[in-house]
Amino acid sequence: MSVTLPCADTTRWTHVCDILRSWLSSGVTRVSDLDTIINTLTPKDATCLPCKFFHTTFNAGEGSDQFMSCFDLGGFLIFGVPFMLRVALEAPTLFPTSTLPLLAQGGSYASVELSRRQCACLLALSALGVFQGRSEGKERYRFRVHQLFCMNATPSALCFMNYFRVVARDEKLLEGSVTYVRRKMAEGDDVPLAHSKQPLCPVAFISEPAQRIECDTTAELHVDFSNMQIGGGVLTGDFGQEEILFCAKPELAVAIAFTTLLRDEEVLVIDGARMYSTVSGLRSEFRFEGDVMTQLTSPPPRVVALDALDLRVGLKPRQFEIPFVRRDIRKAWLGLQGCSGSVLATGHWGCGSFGHDHFLKFLQQWLAASAAGGITEIRYYTMGDTKGEGVERLLEKFQFLSVGDLWTKVEIACAGIPPSLQAPKVFREKIMLC
Repeated sequence: MSVTLPCADTTRWTHVCDILRSWLSSGVTRVSDLDTIINTLTPKDATCLPCKFFHTTFNAGEGSDQFMSCFDLGGFLIFGVPFMLRVALEAPTLFPTSTLPLLAQGGSYASVELSRRQCACLLALSALGVFQGRSEGKERYRFRVHQLFCMNATPSALCFMNYFRVVARDEKLLEGSVTYVRRKMAEGDDVPLAHSKQPLCPVAFISEPAQRIECDTTAELHVDFSNMQIGGGVLTGDFGQEEILFCAKPELAVAIAFTTLLRDEEVLVIDGARMYSTVSGLRSEFRFEGDVMTQLTSPPPRVVALDALDLRVGLKPRQFEIPFVRRDIRKAWLGLQGCSGSVLATGHWGCGSFGHDHFLKFLQQWLAASAAGGITEIRYYTMGDTKGEGVERLLEKFQFLSVGDLWTKVEIACAGIPPSLQAPKVFREKIMLC
């Protein structure tokens, strides 16, 4: 199975090329010209909003100064925009078959490796409105970066614009590749929990609100608090942990183009995606802050995309039932296979809009990382989430136990919890008494 790229349609691609070459020849001299380009290239349908972002955001007037101080608009116009047009035109050369392998449920491809230049091409095509992906029932893999401009999702849009500016200034950054691997739990395989004598791995809690997972450059592994549809709402202006991670590292967002919904027994692991922008805040406080301060040439951390159960669909009172507890432990364990000698940066996975209990989610990740073996330390970023206050006491209480012993206590604490809205409170009281 594969995704067909726009260059496969000879008639339409000729039209696209004429437009891109015309603008390259005449030059994009005003930032608002990008509104015209995107509106010209985007197929017209009921879901498309007209793009006014560049005119509204960057023309002199109220509100424009807040962006000018941290975003290099001149560099984007001089270097970034022409690069976007050029690399989009390279699609037939970079993708000779005019297709992209599809990482689908039960598909023939388990992994996709793309050069960073191929990633840049796909991001440019999508940002310009040329490549949007498609949707077939539950197999959704829309790839509409241009929506960020049409929806005026300013912090996210600036991150993607900054990516193009940065790589255009130094195209050596496009050397190397990014690998996307869809892992599936082998039939009959399970996490070794009961009776395991494996010691629990060390944990360091990082509670300063300004410190965050994606900025931990010394951790070899970063957890993406993923949606089952990879990327979540990153291309529709949402600002959760996954969306912010994908904004800071746009090469992660390329996975949206060819990855379908993750099943309960699957995870996505991405190697090679770099961080190009510095960001701050979460949700309504999310802000683009400028370029990264570290060298982009250092090896980037592996990103492990783990989708917790979505408790918004009526499961919230039942999250402490053992089959559901084991489901997310299996997810984390699967994603951490083959990571011996690595530091893991994670946090309150699934505790935002998905509604998970902070205490349970910490214990699940602690068990999974310890059972996987070889994780030298968990760095647990709380980012000032007051709902998770007190979770550090679990480390003090259980750090000298084995995996098997801790799992037994989790089972005891989960036993008999009624499926009610008071379940989290009951679980916390019971686990602290174990």
